Amino acid sequence: MNISPAGITIIGERTEHHGLCATDGNERSMPWFRDLGSTPHLEEFGFRHLGIVRAVAPYRFERKRIPQPIFLACAGGLGRVKTGGHWMELPPGTATLLPAGKAAAYHAVVGEAPWSLVWLCFGKGSRVPEASRTGRREFEVRPLFHAVECLLAECGGSHDSWLVRQSLGMIERMVGRFISPLPEMARFYSAWELIETELDGHWELSSMSRLAACSSEQFRRLCQREFATSPRRHLTRLRLTRAKRGLLESRRSIEDLAHEAGYSDPWAFTDAFRKHHGVTPRDLRRGDVANALEPEGESPREATS
Repeated sequence: MNISPAGITIIGERTEHHGLCATDGNERSMPWFRDLGSTPHLEEFGFRHLGIVRAVAPYRFERKRIPQPIFLACAGGLGRVKTGGHWMELPPGTATLLPAGKAAAYHAVVGEAPWSLVWLCFGKGSRVPEASRTGRREFEVRPLFHAVECLLAECGGSHDSWLVRQSLGMIERMVGRFISPLPEMARFYSAWELIETELDGHWELSSMSRLAACSSEQFRRLCQREFATSPRRHLTRLRLTRAKRGLLESRRSIEDLAHEAGYSDPWAFTDAFRKHHGVTPRDLRRGDVANALEPEGESPREATS
């Protein structure tokens, strides 16, 4: 286990953790990177580190802020990922991209089969489209999983530069399919970016779908696919996550934060906040949360809302 001001990392005795790290990476000072291999070719493709994890609880990764985007793809088992202020399951055949500059976390699930996960952290200056930055989508994980396995085997053996570059090129192309979304996805995420700037607005499904230039039903389906919830519930998540941040980082009144979150009635806001975060706004601000916070590794309210 490693706990620092930046976050928490728990690998666990039963977790298998194999990967590659850039030769000049500061990550080498971290315990979970010391046994990873290295290749100078990672930087050529804009990667900092990548690998495969067969994770078993209590495997846990949490950061208050990740400096670079991290791509995750599940080949087997089940895990949970937190991004954009909410938890979602990451089952086989799906992938997600955790955006730089924001909090992120992912956990193996207690009692489940090992979570087979490909991870890839982009390097500084990598151009990752904004429209691909959150959500979960279907993805052909097995070809990527095998490509990373071949890369690790080659770097652990003869380390032929041509073969290493070929493997990295394949990985770059496969991941590129995910991070370069279709035009409809660009419009969908652009709509949510605008909504996030006006969370106190009176948003209906019809007005949100108009921003994305699609039908209400298509917008609803995209939300279910990307965020594993409805547009209304995702909007509530965003509002209550912003309110929580305001409670912890400012001295603004609860009434002001309720209004900013789109609630004209402070009592309705308090009730929604308690149901979502497990604690009332007043108790959170006072620090009286000992019995209200989620247990480590679990996220029942956010994962199912």
